[in-house]
Amino acid sequence: MNIIYTDNTLDLTTLKRKPEVEAEYQSLLKVIKNAGSTPEEVILNKLEGKKLAKVLNEFPYDLGEGLEHYLVWITNTKGCYGFETPTLYQIKLDDEILTMSKVNWVAFFENTPNKKSVGLKHYHLIVKK
Repeated sequence: MNIIYTDNTLDLTTLKRKPEVEAEYQSLLKVIKNAGSTPEEVILNKLEGKKLAKVLNEFPYDLGEGLEHYLVWITNTKGCYGFETPTLYQIKLDDEILTMSKVNWVAFFENTPNKKSVGLKHYHLIVKK
């Protein structure tokens, strides 16, 4: 696991979705596959040409009350880099910059390859509501 930040309130190695959310997610993956597409193609279409994006996770981990689960998508890692200050985290790719306030962060991490169901580069961002 590539951990960029954690305040250690969550055990990041045991995160999982509620069973009903996981079932919905797996069902969507089957629909995408049966349509002859891939999750990566669907996500790139949703990003509408953006190279960097922070979006609320449609299939979040079961985090309990008071937390929100976002995904940070990066369409190309070549030439992409992050910049951090005590209060901000920026990701720059070509002419796009994604700036995120670190004020309410609980965790910012990338799953290990065996836990990824989507091949497109992405990070999980857990924040307090």
